[in-house]
Parts: sequence; structure tokens; C-alpha cells
Amino acid sequence: MPNIKDNARIENERFFKKVDTHNESEEECWEWRGAIEGGGYGSFRSGGKSVRAHRFAYELTEKIPEGKMVLHICDNRLCVNPYHLFLGDAQDNSDDCRDKGRMIRAFGEKHGNSKFKNNDIEDIRQLYQIGFTQGYIAGRYGVDRSTIGYIVRGDYWRKV
Repeated sequence: MPNIKDNARIENERFFKKVDTHNESEEECWEWRGAIEGGGYGSFRSGGKSVRAHRFAYELTEKIPEGKMVLHICDNRLCVNPYHLFLGDAQDNSDDCRDKGRMIRAFGEKHGNSKFKNNDIEDIRQLYQIGFTQGYIAGRYGVDRSTIGYIVRGDYWRKV
């Protein structure tokens, strides 16, 4: 009967068959070549459940404390090189994301779901100021009256 050490060895071998370690240096990324989940991270089945590949790689050398995340120094979601991984909490993850320029939020007309351009907002506010009703303006722009209300009060599109 196989023991726990044999099972761990077999699982580790199965894991590394899915890793590109052509250059096993500490500096280079070891890219995951197995399944990839929706967020772009590698996915590995371990102990009957799916885990992120970089978390599995980290746990080969260190235990992950409750509530901690495994972050990438290299900013490569497919990297499983333990030298490129470090522990952090949710705030560390947000700070890391911001510091690496990945937390750019689009506002106004740059937002992908925006129905308006900046000049539309100026026109809407001007129409309201000269006496047109929110209902009339909403019909003209094909949106709900409450949307126009938010715009003219400055609840939406504050920066315009």
C-alpha cells in the first residue's frame, strides 16, 4: 500500500509535468502549461479539488497561513516559480496591483459601458437648466428618467 510520502511524490511529479522549467533558474518564470481558469491563473487538481497552480507551487516549500494570498513578484499569472511568489493579504494584493499599474479604472466616456460622451453630459445639464424636463431629456437620449436625474444633480459624471 502506498504511503503519504509516495502519494505526495506522485502528485508533485504530476504537477511538474505541466510546468515549463526549460531554464530552472530563480530569475526565470516557470510557466504553467496545464489547465487555466477564467482569471488567467493555472489550475491544478490536488486532493480531489481544484487549486491555483501558483498556490500549489508555493505550498511545496511553505505553508500558506489562513487568510493569506500568494502573490507574484513577476506579475505573470502562469508563473509557478516559488522564487517569484510571496505571501500577502488582500490589501497587499491591491497595493501590488496598483503599484504595477494594473488598477486603472475607466470613468466617463472611457468606460466601456458608457452610453454618453462628455459633450452629451454638458448638453443634458444645459437642457435641464433652460427648462426641459428630465423625462423629455431621457426620451431624447434613450435612457431612464432617473439616469438624467443622477446626471443633473451631479451624482453621476461628477468630473464633467
